[in-house]
Amino acid sequence: SLQKALNLQCTSIAFPLISTGVYGFPKDKALQIAITVFSQFLLENEIEIILVVFDKRSFQLSGQIIGDIDSYIDTNYVRESHRKEYLIGNRRSTYIKGLAEEDSNEEMLQREETNNYPIKKVANMKLTELCMPLENISLEDQLTNIGASFHDKLFELIDKAHLDNKDVWKRANLDRKHFSKIQCDHNYHPKKKTVMALCIALQLNLEQSRDLLARADWAFSPSSKVDLIVQKAIIDKQYDIMQLNVTLFRYTNEILGV
Repeated sequence: SLQKALNLQCTSIAFPLISTGVYGFPKDKALQIAITVFSQFLLENEIEIILVVFDKRSFQLSGQIIGDIDSYIDTNYVRESHRKEYLIGNRRSTYIKGLAEEDSNEEMLQREETNNYPIKKVANMKLTELCMPLENISLEDQLTNIGASFHDKLFELIDKAHLDNKDVWKRANLDRKHFSKIQCDHNYHPKKKTVMALCIALQLNLEQSRDLLARADWAFSPSSKVDLIVQKAIIDKQYDIMQLNVTLFRYTNEILGV
């Protein structure tokens, strides 16, 4: 059907999740077959493919995937709620007031490991120094040495990955016109989902993904299911945008890309 649509020069084609109704073909297997075939076909051809399903129950995921994602979402939600309830900065001040300087330094070093609080070389610092910036750089110097823009960083990463632009926008599930706009406009400000899709396409790790998002004035939110699921995929090195979109749709009704 896909090849026939291509021969007829169709710009789009829609499929139901074939045979999963009265014929009883397992929905999870049908979905996997459809996504796999679509993914392979789109790497070589340009066409919009629409998969029509009766309801969200058609998007069946394995129990292991559901368990892993549920656990990751719950863990991050609990951690964020705990941070909001017990602010790290306030707790640190309370400990400092109640402990001798030597003890407080040891306590803060322990807390850095559990809370990722950015304190370095605390043991040799006075308490007043903890409130000072690590580097005294003038605003003028900072503005002179400003980092690469989102556009420049994106195409630097594409070059390092030795990818063609076509490979990138297809892997990101973007259309050619959208990617062309990103490429031509050096001041283009992308949507957050676009940046996340590009992170998946470039197979970036979590630190690189956070950096690219920051250059577009975005950040992963611990209170967003979309963000948490995308982070989980990056951590697990699951870079298939179609498979990721199946998971996103099941949990959030949203997808990345087109």
